[in-house]
Amino acid sequence: MKAVAREVSKGIAVDPERHSGAPCIAGRRLSAEMVVSYAQEHDTETLCEDYDLTPEQISDALAWDKAGRPE
Repeated sequence: MKAVAREVSKGIAVDPERHSGAPCIAGRRLSAEMVVSYAQEHDTETLCEDYDLTPEQISDALAWDKAGRPE
């Protein structure tokens, strides 16, 4: 039986077949932890341009972090 991705927070999903099951931006192979870390050092516009993200995806990652990083 194939493992299925599950949403752990709005816009953040865990899929055992992506990024070793780490929480990622839904539908992407980009870890939420990396987005949060990068957001602390760069502005939203830079993050959107560098990683082809929307401001909403960045907000989702920051909300996931603020919620205690549920998995």
